[in-house]
Amino acid sequence: EIAREKNSKSTLLHAKAAIENWMVDFLQRNGFMGVLLMAAWPNAFFDLCGICCGHFGMPFWKFFGATLIGKGFMKVPMQVFVIVTAFSDRFLKPVLHTVASITPEAWEID
Repeated sequence: EIAREKNSKSTLLHAKAAIENWMVDFLQRNGFMGVLLMAAWPNAFFDLCGICCGHFGMPFWKFFGATLIGKGFMKVPMQVFVIVTAFSDRFLKPVLHTVASITPEAWEID
């Protein structure tokens, strides 16, 4: 049991280190565009992106500009498009019909 837990922790630490190394390399190679892409893509590693940029001395306005463009002008419109499309009658009704057809009738989903 203890050996399995140690192995699990070791695997997680290895994965974390691999992600950190990839992020550092990506940001060093791509600079502004790297930050812009990391900001535009919905991911949990953007905090790490900011830390890496601070560590490597990226100027604040360069980082802020890339973040503003990535989050404000790319990520948000993409998310709005997906949500509006997913909840439009054209797509929502077939999904609800499929769910209703596979759930028990006692749930009374129509």
